Amino acid sequence: MEASLAIWPRAARDALARRRARIENILPNEPATTTRERALADEYLSVEALWAFTGMARALEEMVHEAVSAEVLLARKAVEAELLCAIRAEMDWRERHGLTGRGLDQSTMERYLARASQLKKHFEAALYLVRESRARRAELRSGDAGARGRPPVCGAGEDP
Repeated sequence: MEASLAIWPRAARDALARRRARIENILPNEPATTTRERALADEYLSVEALWAFTGMARALEEMVHEAVSAEVLLARKAVEAELLCAIRAEMDWRERHGLTGRGLDQSTMERYLARASQLKKHFEAALYLVRESRARRAELRSGDAGARGRPPVCGAGEDP
């Protein structure tokens, strides 16, 4: 159990670093909209990371009320320290990038939660559009477009 506790924060930080590395790989002559989407994705990763870290911290806190061995409680303390370090590092990253989230006053937290909600809606809509466009392409390839009440789309060089 002690080893599995220690894996949580390290695995989350490693996953965050891998995702950020992919996002930050900006291509030459990249359109401004793509650059903006990268920044939004990076910010959303930050929100998700903070949610994961705080969720882990809550799970550790619940261990206080359970009957666990002294070794597990000692491991818990080490993991709590690592989680605190991860949260501070993420808050520092947010501050360096001019993002909301530092501080505990009510207006800061309200802005942070509103922004997190906006980001979630943005990426849910983007994923919905990707799914819909894939489904539409599949329909067009299979010839089912007309069966669903939509006119078939002609390809290049085909007559309508």
